[in-house]
Amino acid sequence: MDFGPAANQALRQAMDLSRTFGAAVTVVHVLDVPSYAYSAMSFSAVDLMTPFEDTARQELEQTTRRVCGASGNATPLLKRGIAAEAILASIDETGADLVVMGTRGRHGVAHALLGSVAERLVRLSPVPVLTVRAPDDAKLGEDATGALGVAPIRKIVVPVDFGEVSEWALDETLTLASSLGAKGVIALHAQEYSLLGLEAIPGAGAPDLPQRLTRAAEDALRDSIERRRGQARDVLLEGALKQGIPWSQIVDFAARSNADAIVMGTHGRRGLTRAFLGSVAEKVVRYATVPVLTMHGPAVPPTKHVSSPDETAPHGR
Repeated sequence: MDFGPAANQALRQAMDLSRTFGAAVTVVHVLDVPSYAYSAMSFSAVDLMTPFEDTARQELEQTTRRVCGASGNATPLLKRGIAAEAILASIDETGADLVVMGTRGRHGVAHALLGSVAERLVRLSPVPVLTVRAPDDAKLGEDATGALGVAPIRKIVVPVDFGEVSEWALDETLTLASSLGAKGVIALHAQEYSLLGLEAIPGAGAPDLPQRLTRAAEDALRDSIERRRGQARDVLLEGALKQGIPWSQIVDFAARSNADAIVMGTHGRRGLTRAFLGSVAEKVVRYATVPVLTMHGPAVPPTKHVSSPDETAPHGR
């Protein structure tokens, strides 16, 4: 919670989930004042942080009461430190099953310089992370208190690459969709082979190689859907095949299909592998206009949040 519009909407989303699943909510604000700024100053006579801490605690408590009402399921928690690290520590301390947080979707120079707490959590969190953008006031109604509401999740897009992690994410999404009362899940596969210019490479294969790859993807998508017929009888499962850069196709398809959320399994790559390959999930989190739920698949152990050169660098990129 940083008291901005996106964070407030994330808290509303968390409370909506709390009512559905009977979950407790911990509202975390991290007071992040770099110690190096005062490294030459002695704190023996006066603690300069106390006024900041008192103000932050008061605002955190007021925000929790305003957004959560009289619910006894919401508890404010004030911490000091670096935001991402403090939130990761809070996951262990509270035994959290899910992180819900707002994201501003920075990109370009601002993103390169400031980094993204949300993207670090997507990469490092041992539990699923649901990222929420600031609301579009024109699309959301107001409740009895005049507060902006949370749009119901009725249609969910699940990117699939037919690997173990994405297949697991699709199964998890069908279960989640049923619990949320969602009516439709779309398994989306984005092909990127056309960007490689395979047709122009001598000896790369038959002239109809792109068409054959497309047919193979269509067959795999059809098989994936057929295997799950009846798995969630109250949820309609459909498939969609697009061509282009995966993260861009996912974001664009979710917007064009009026989806209410995106659910992604992620491998949680780090270090050089991530630097070279990038992360589709992190880019979707950065650019998507709907909530994005990311979770590490069962084949990938939860990442322990131990500092490494890749994680402690200011850019983390």
